[in-house]
Amino acid sequence: MGRSLSLLVVLLTITLRTCVPETTVEIDIEINPAVDTVLVGETHRDAGAVAFVGDENVRVTVVDNAVDTSTPGTYDIVYRARFNQQDVYIVRKVEVVEAHPLEVDLVPGIDTVVVGENWTDAGVEVIGSDAAMIDVQGDVDTDTLGVYHVVYIVQDDQGNIRRITRVVHVIDEE
Repeated sequence: MGRSLSLLVVLLTITLRTCVPETTVEIDIEINPAVDTVLVGETHRDAGAVAFVGDENVRVTVVDNAVDTSTPGTYDIVYRARFNQQDVYIVRKVEVVEAHPLEVDLVPGIDTVVVGENWTDAGVEVIGSDAAMIDVQGDVDTDTLGVYHVVYIVQDDQGNIRRITRVVHVIDEE
């Protein structure tokens, strides 16, 4: 009977332990320090992330990594730490930039005209790309007093976009 009672106590203890609901724990997750700005064409070395529950190390996996070092832009690397069916996520931002960024400057011009006079758009100068497309948005009505904005949107062959605005004043003759 003593042996049966011991077995019953062990079974009861195991049953009680498995029926106790798990509590939510705090998972601390951090991104490891790294260089997260890379030049187009270079390799990005992901330094990963670490996670802990108290002093216990928790495994971290990458659930999404869309870094494309051939195209300038901002990319996310998403990490997940899982402990007791509880998930915690953290995101690393990676910037891919050009070695020689596209530069756009306004060509100097006459940007204050008297009402009724002609205004000539002096345009922009693109530095760093021979294959840039320029989209000009905005109109200047020289028959109407006012302040007008002409926006130049320049895109190079690598997809870099720069915007610059020219302000034109149409004034009274006085």
